[in-house]
Amino acid sequence: MQLSIRPSAVQAFLSKNISKFRPTTTLVVSSAAPSSSPSPSPLSHSLDKKSSPTKIDHPLQKFHNQISSHSKAVQFFTSMQHNLKTVQYGDNTLTSSFPTQDNINQAMDLMRRMGVDNSIIGVGNGAAIDLAKACYLNMTKNSDIGSNQEQQQQLVLIPSTLGGILASASKRSLILDVHEEALITSLLSTSSCRVDDVHVLVDTKSLAIPMWLNSKRNTPRGNLPTIVDALLASLVIAIDTQCTIQTYSSFTNENQQELIDKCLQAGVSCLQQILSSCDELNDYDSGIIQSLANNEVKESALHALFYAGQLLSFGDLKNDSLPRSMPLAMSSALLPKYFPHGNWMTFTGSFLPGLIQCMDEIDNVRSNMTSSNVAYLDWIQEELLRNRGGIIPSLSSLAEGAPDVNELVTKIDDNGALLRCNDGNIEFLERVLMSSLNR
Repeated sequence: MQLSIRPSAVQAFLSKNISKFRPTTTLVVSSAAPSSSPSPSPLSHSLDKKSSPTKIDHPLQKFHNQISSHSKAVQFFTSMQHNLKTVQYGDNTLTSSFPTQDNINQAMDLMRRMGVDNSIIGVGNGAAIDLAKACYLNMTKNSDIGSNQEQQQQLVLIPSTLGGILASASKRSLILDVHEEALITSLLSTSSCRVDDVHVLVDTKSLAIPMWLNSKRNTPRGNLPTIVDALLASLVIAIDTQCTIQTYSSFTNENQQELIDKCLQAGVSCLQQILSSCDELNDYDSGIIQSLANNEVKESALHALFYAGQLLSFGDLKNDSLPRSMPLAMSSALLPKYFPHGNWMTFTGSFLPGLIQCMDEIDNVRSNMTSSNVAYLDWIQEELLRNRGGIIPSLSSLAEGAPDVNELVTKIDDNGALLRCNDGNIEFLERVLMSSLNR
């Protein structure tokens, strides 16, 4: 997997690699930004015409416009500027947070009909990135689609959002199973995906990042992860992986520890700079706007998410890998049905206090960490959890009603069996879940 973070990353890549795309048709998977206006009430037809107009949320509208403009720009660069043969999917229909199996089937059918057999570009949010990856995995394995063996098959991922960056670094796709009310992973083995042929292009000028901190759940803003939510999620993934390799040391390697170190350093450093700006201006939203104007802060956040995505483990029993990452186990089993008022990264970030509390129950975790990582954990405990607890999303606020912990744990167990993956210590998951819900 090759990563490029720079302004105009897409144009530079296409100019250099245009010969690889010309011979065949390329599938461009993009996401459609949802309307920033609230859904009309079923009773709206009965309201008189003098009802007060809905107030426009300009920062939210700007966020959605950035995603739409980025997708249109990529489509222009490919089909108009470079005159490539392309076919589009998702730009008018893919509005959900996760692709479904129907989305995959429709995209694969389009690929067969239009002769797409070598190149796929995914641009937009995490759903578009995950769908592009799922199509690529199918293309590399399905002989009636990936039939042009003279050309190198390649996948180009161009995330427009923070969630898109995390998804682009992950080895698999998260697919919404509407019947099971759960998230499942692409069922093909990761060996079918040649990671050397995967390019991740992040255009720092085109990336859409929410310019606010907190918002009410179950609102258009509340359904989006903030930069703080995303950084908290990256810390949860890194700390969870640190706990896991302590118990399953035989499955670990130096690369995983290096990714943990880099993720913690980038995530904590970025949070420190954002909070410093917020204190200086005495306002969280203004502080976020000011700090993200600094390209170094923005790139630090992007790297934290990219490292975190690579750390996610899917607990594949066939490959003797690490157990499934705690955030994946929780979100796959619980997010769609029990916590519908949250997105993946806000949901994951809400586990930070519970995870920190429970990790101290694992023998020798801190003693086996570097002094730098211990210092990062100390900062998280002292500064974030004790002094800034209000910026950490509450898991219970994302729930539908008051879910029963025993029911939730059973659901996690069932989900692990459904996906045939190893969830490691289920008692540890239960303690983290209970501690997070009782916070």
